[in-house]
Amino acid sequence: MGAENCHFKVGFMTYNTTVHFYNLSSSLSQPHMLVLTDVSELQVPLLDGLLVSIHDSRSNIESLLVQIPSLFAEQEKEEETVFGTAVKAGLEAVKICGCPGRLFLFHTSVLTADRKLSSWNIGAYKYKSPFQPQVAFYQDLAQDCVSHGCCVDLFLFPNSKGIDITSAGFISLATGGRFYKYNNFQANLNAAQFATDLNRALQTEMGFSVEVTLLTSKELKVKAMYGVVVESKSNKVKLAGMDSNKTFAVELEHSGILKEEHGAFIQCALSYTNFSGQKRIRVHNISLNCSSQLVDTFRQSQAETLITFLSKAAFSALPDSPTKSIRDGLVDQVTHILACYRKNCATSLVSEGQLVLPQFLKVFPVYANCLRKSDVLLPGDDASIDERAYIQQILLSMDPAETAVFLYPCILPLHIMTDNAECFPNAVRCSSVMLSTNGIYLAENGLILVLWIGANAPHELIQSLLDVPAFSAIWCGEYSLPVLNTPFSQKVRKIVEKIQNQRTRFLKLFVVKQGDTKEKLFQSLLVEDKTPNGGASYLDFLYHVHISVLRLQK
Repeated sequence: MGAENCHFKVGFMTYNTTVHFYNLSSSLSQPHMLVLTDVSELQVPLLDGLLVSIHDSRSNIESLLVQIPSLFAEQEKEEETVFGTAVKAGLEAVKICGCPGRLFLFHTSVLTADRKLSSWNIGAYKYKSPFQPQVAFYQDLAQDCVSHGCCVDLFLFPNSKGIDITSAGFISLATGGRFYKYNNFQANLNAAQFATDLNRALQTEMGFSVEVTLLTSKELKVKAMYGVVVESKSNKVKLAGMDSNKTFAVELEHSGILKEEHGAFIQCALSYTNFSGQKRIRVHNISLNCSSQLVDTFRQSQAETLITFLSKAAFSALPDSPTKSIRDGLVDQVTHILACYRKNCATSLVSEGQLVLPQFLKVFPVYANCLRKSDVLLPGDDASIDERAYIQQILLSMDPAETAVFLYPCILPLHIMTDNAECFPNAVRCSSVMLSTNGIYLAENGLILVLWIGANAPHELIQSLLDVPAFSAIWCGEYSLPVLNTPFSQKVRKIVEKIQNQRTRFLKLFVVKQGDTKEKLFQSLLVEDKTPNGGASYLDFLYHVHISVLRLQK
């Protein structure tokens, strides 16, 4: 969108232990800073010049962006910054404008200062789940943001002490904002990633002050909602903002008899305010067939949709339930689904000990096992609370395609491509037994890209892709593929570019080689194998479920 045609206004603030507003009025020759030292009594110090037109105040905006690094260069790095107060300040600016708005927040330090400002009574403190904000301050702030249409997009840059992503991310999740995290950020390596993510976030078309209402035919009712839904009342959900990448799942139950001749009906009404301040309503009407034959239900089932629903339900339960009970509940659900199919839909020709899977749910057990042994539900020694909370919160907004590739990564054998190949090679299964030491593989799960190089990979392929003479010369770690004028390099870079364009966030590329200490990053994507944290292999899990199904039937 060109700046000359923008209907919205922008403002800037910075913060450490105090909050700094900037007067960007076009009548000024340069930006003016105003410092708010008393963060306990927040008052926006000015109206004119706080939020300005990009077109009218472009010179002052550009001047401020150049000045900000030098303004704080000589100050000591603050270990504590007022994250919550900064969100409140942005919210106050939205309130003054009297219209919805969007807050982009860039944060680096742990959230300890906010606890000091809140009424956090250590003596009365009771343990909460690590997936639940430890103080009510963040939940109250998030609700206030939703009430006034203030959508919060977070860009987090954790240091060695972490951030408390559970609390920070909760505000983004509750308001419908986007959420990005950059571990060990280095400008020379990660600038492209950050710039791409920010550019996509800025260009995303959004609706503000969103309310979703679900209506059903009288035999149905909404039982629960999961995903980008922090709080909902019966059949309604409110968010400060929503874009096309947000997803939530709805669980329906029928309180009456569904009749085949009538079917079932669902209406989803989405009301929102667009960038121009105009109210819009988008309505989706769905008519569903009903059947008295259970086999028809299984024929219409889709594994990716089912696992998306179950993953959102499981991760939504984390603030209130132990991870073990969630894992056990997931296994029970898989067992009952397969037992129901075996009992009601399998033919009489099936032998007593034979494994039976529905035709359209054959991959469902592998997805379920991947969810069960994910770091969120079954963490390893190196899985921090911040990392687990980050994965939990972003998966809650993923659609079925993103959820499927996150749980079961895509691994492409690049070495089999011919010079004339114009499409992706067929993916291989995520198991070490499917890999060849002569191969070069590209794996992705929607969050990272990993290029794995076998110990016996041809030197000419290594040279034409990485511009190094031999396997021993490969440097492992975060990488940017060199631009080489070779057919193999061009094809691989084209594949990487296509994958990047398919995803909602920029994927870091890591290069690892067989036998290197960093190879465990690639091994974590081999989800059919047994994992160091005790996660069962797919074959072991399938055997366990099969035995449970047979016992259940007896």
